[in-house]
Amino acid sequence: MKKYLLAGLLVWIPLVITVWVLSSIISTMDQSLLLLPDSWHTERIFGVHIPGVGALLTLAILLLTGVLAANIVGERFFHYSNQVLSKIPFFNSIYSSVKQVSDTLLSSSGQAFRQAVLVRYPHAESWSIGFITGDLPIQMEGQVEGPAVSVFVPTAPNPTAGFVLLVPERDLRPSGLTVDEALKYIVSMGVVAPHSETHSNPNLQEKA
Repeated sequence: MKKYLLAGLLVWIPLVITVWVLSSIISTMDQSLLLLPDSWHTERIFGVHIPGVGALLTLAILLLTGVLAANIVGERFFHYSNQVLSKIPFFNSIYSSVKQVSDTLLSSSGQAFRQAVLVRYPHAESWSIGFITGDLPIQMEGQVEGPAVSVFVPTAPNPTAGFVLLVPERDLRPSGLTVDEALKYIVSMGVVAPHSETHSNPNLQEKA
């Protein structure tokens, strides 16, 4: 009975969690229907609520916004809008911080999470998986011996929380994992060990 019960759980748990996550995402995106008049809602037109229509509307809004932001006129409009929003008291402190982070993470030229490395943390006798997120701030140059980088060490199983460490490059070691593989390994609390070839930075290997 125990064997069959575990086998059943192994089949259903990933399926149920995946469906629940997708359902939550679609339900959240469906809230964009509130932007439309009541007469345009699927309940009024078809008599029933059709899930996913709001998600399509959200994607259409994002696509249209991207098209506008990509041309010269739209770029200038959003530039001036950002300047106005950044001058609103209280609002600007949150907006500016979130925008800076999102620009760094989502930009096609961004360097966030550029490589998964090993760093000695929380003590010299252990290793943790971290992600190189950027160079040392100019204000801190000289405070850390030798060339150093910012390394984000996430917690398991929630990789959105963690610690930012300023680590000399000579103290880092290549992990041999891609960023995706390292994230899966962390989220699974070390249970899912990736089996792939080394994808580390050759420059870091030389320093190691």
